[in-house]
Amino acid sequence: MASPKILYIVITKNCMLSCPFCFNRFVDNFSKCAPNPIDVDLVMSAIDKIHPEIINFIGGEPLLYPETMLDIMKRYTESNKNKIFWCLSTNLFYKELSDRQIECLQYMQDISLEEVTIGTSYSTDRFKDVKGYKEIFLNNMNRLDDLGIRIGVTVTLTEDLIDSTTPEELYKKMISIKAKAINLEREIHGEEGADNKVLIKQYEKSDEYMKECFKIIPQDMNYQYKRFYDAAYYGVPVFCNDCSSSVFTLYDHGLFSGCPLNNHKSNNKDALANKKLECGCYTCQYYFFCKGDCECNRQPICSFPKKTMDYMLHVALNIKGPRFIYDEQ
Repeated sequence: MASPKILYIVITKNCMLSCPFCFNRFVDNFSKCAPNPIDVDLVMSAIDKIHPEIINFIGGEPLLYPETMLDIMKRYTESNKNKIFWCLSTNLFYKELSDRQIECLQYMQDISLEEVTIGTSYSTDRFKDVKGYKEIFLNNMNRLDDLGIRIGVTVTLTEDLIDSTTPEELYKKMISIKAKAINLEREIHGEEGADNKVLIKQYEKSDEYMKECFKIIPQDMNYQYKRFYDAAYYGVPVFCNDCSSSVFTLYDHGLFSGCPLNNHKSNNKDALANKKLECGCYTCQYYFFCKGDCECNRQPICSFPKKTMDYMLHVALNIKGPRFIYDEQ
């Protein structure tokens, strides 16, 4: 079965925050963007060329320009009968959401195929670094819930979050802020200047944390659960290993293959092949499920959540690790 075509649209590179874990810091194409919002005619041309089944508005902070997104969505629906999956990632750092922003979020929810189409992110790092942000974030989550706008929350598993919040506390917090879905996300690092020994320990911690979260968060609320379950049960890779063939990112200066995290100077097939050789991927018992991991992970270390995979193998097949399946191939 072919992967759905996905188009990421960088509405703007502007953002009110400067999160230490944001991938914009090491993706070259973001620095080349102009400060203005993307041209709508350019977007419509890219949509006509790709015919995506999923469109994801990102930034920067895309909700700074609700008019741009409304224009894109309305022009699309006027000329296309088929529904697609629309989504948006916003930091919700607004003392008061404007009527136009609310209209944009409501319209997107109304026209999208999926029930949860609007996403935000939860970060203890960000709450500590930006004065007043936590209260603003919580107020906006409550207001949107009151308006019937469903919000999914991406939780980046940073060291600060893991050290300060237990999985049980995290789940309770997600319930309290009315999150309708939870996406557990590993922290992605640029290659330059990274200490591999430190990263290895961090990924091991995040793997253990993710495994415990999988035990607590209900399946229908855990965005990553189906990925790992399908990998365990059907023997398919957990993450996409060839996004460049079905995923595209549109900047104001051009259309590129691959997701936004992929569009930096180390993104090429040779880099992935070299990483696999350096990490010993081909002889690893988890390679059956990993296949070298997501294309955006280019550090010469393994960041695959092995303990989480072991847990899901036990859930799906009642076995204790990957060796059983791997040896049968």
